[in-house]
Amino acid sequence: MLKRLSFQHRLFISLSILIIIMVAILSSVFYTYSANNFLNTEFESSRQKVKTVTSQMDELFKQMDIAASNTVSNAELQNILYELNYNPKITDADMLSYDSTVRTILQQIYTYLPKATKTAVFNSKKHFYFYAGIYDYRPDVINRRIHDEAWYESLIEPGNNTAIRHPHISDWSDKRNVVISLYKRFTTLSDTDYGIFEIQIPYEILDNICKIDSSPANSQRIIVYNKQGKILFPFGEDKYSLDRDGFEPKMIFEQTKSGTEGTGRIKGNRGYLLYSFQESEYTGWIVALSGKETVLAGQVRFYRNITIVFGVSILLIMLLAFFLLTRSMTKPLKQLITTVERVNLENLNLPVPEGEIDEFKMLDESFQTMFSNLKDSINKLYESKIKEADAHFLALQAQMNPHFLYNSLNAISAAGEQYGSETTTAMCNQLADMLRYTTTPSNKFVSLKEEINHAVNYLELMKVPYEGSLNYEVYIPDRLYMVDIPKLTLQPLVENSINHGLEKVLPPWNITICGKITDSFWEISIEDNGTGFDEAILDKIQKQSLDYKSNLTDGNFKANLAIGGMGILNIYARMAIQFGGKTIFRIENLSPKGCKVTFGRMLEKGEAL
Repeated sequence: MLKRLSFQHRLFISLSILIIIMVAILSSVFYTYSANNFLNTEFESSRQKVKTVTSQMDELFKQMDIAASNTVSNAELQNILYELNYNPKITDADMLSYDSTVRTILQQIYTYLPKATKTAVFNSKKHFYFYAGIYDYRPDVINRRIHDEAWYESLIEPGNNTAIRHPHISDWSDKRNVVISLYKRFTTLSDTDYGIFEIQIPYEILDNICKIDSSPANSQRIIVYNKQGKILFPFGEDKYSLDRDGFEPKMIFEQTKSGTEGTGRIKGNRGYLLYSFQESEYTGWIVALSGKETVLAGQVRFYRNITIVFGVSILLIMLLAFFLLTRSMTKPLKQLITTVERVNLENLNLPVPEGEIDEFKMLDESFQTMFSNLKDSINKLYESKIKEADAHFLALQAQMNPHFLYNSLNAISAAGEQYGSETTTAMCNQLADMLRYTTTPSNKFVSLKEEINHAVNYLELMKVPYEGSLNYEVYIPDRLYMVDIPKLTLQPLVENSINHGLEKVLPPWNITICGKITDSFWEISIEDNGTGFDEAILDKIQKQSLDYKSNLTDGNFKANLAIGGMGILNIYARMAIQFGGKTIFRIENLSPKGCKVTFGRMLEKGEAL
């Protein structure tokens, strides 16, 4: 049938079929990519939410554990418990004295753990109980507990000295106060059980940690399980009530048995569910985020419709363009056919139609264009090699920009709850200055004075939630203030000290920033009184920095981008790009504790700053 059509129509139909197939394939690929991208984005968002909840929950329990460890190791408290366990002649006056002393010791906990609502020391075998915190003294309830040895033995498993108890009604009151408890056993070399120390925090703290946008449009909920599948959060809701809401926690828990973390999509009784989970290394609890797929499905349907409309529109435009193109391309051929048909014995002239296409001329022009483009490509290759180092530097700097934002927002949130709007306003102004500084794209290098101001803003933000426990000092010679260094060098090192160096150390926490300049070098050091670096980590950083230096010398920027990463090695990478072989960069542990990170630059003889 196509043979009966003109050449123009056959060409148009053939090209149209090809274009329809291509548009259909591209539209399908785009739709599939968009749907997968939405799904992956949703999974990544859920994974980050679960990771945030888990890390905040672990940090809370670590603080409680540190406070409990310090309490049970208190020598004065241990002596009192020894007397209570082995001295049968203790009088009422002695008990009043012990109660006052123990209460004073327990009150000290609230200075660095203000979230605690009650602390207690008790022993149901020896029938004593001391407490500090919220007053809800009920002798009948307390007397029942300190004579219940079975309950006492169940608090901490045999062989362990510490236990974290999931949300429960407080054991020391007849009020229905929901709390979370951490128990720590008093032990010595001669006796395995002098008593138990308990810290209670209100359930609302866990509720705030696990709180996410629970609007109908979001349709997501956090569920916390123990390893046996018991629902620990939300408190008071069992799997049946959650089933009625369509979250099906039992089905979600079955998925958590596949590993310590993961994401996925399962079919429930009321449609598909998207889930993400992570097991806490500290508590063993499993934090899961479950959400209905309806919101995501609506977004996918919207983009499917957009894809169809867009694909049909592009197809119609291309078909029209190809129709006009084929008509234009076949017009000279039609003119030539008309001219040939006019040739006969009386007329042997074959005039060339006007506007004839000269293919050889077009080919020559194409070669000229190709060689011109090739020349441009060679020039651009040299140009790109020069710019590649610059682009790598900017990529490393861009990695550092958002790092401080998470901790800063947490600090502002904590200050808002505790101090009110005035302090929060000041902190927001400081954060605005920091954001303005980090998002200004004009300079890769800034003066040390600007970096100091940025780091001080960050330290001031961090001081608020630590309530005077975080101190800092800055000693910089005036000559050093105008030295140019890579942007975002100093503040990430300060942030690293706070987040990692001071994590397992009791306050006060001190950070010192010092500068030094001689005729042969200048350097800046950041010193803290934290735990320092593990030797294995120091060796790893040393090896990676040597690899980075070697790759930089060879021009292997792609390999260096993989090595650079985040944090301390990122800072070394940017210093090495700017200062080359003159870079000074050291990491050392201090005695008896603490860490010192030093960076700087060697100076040529007579070189001015």
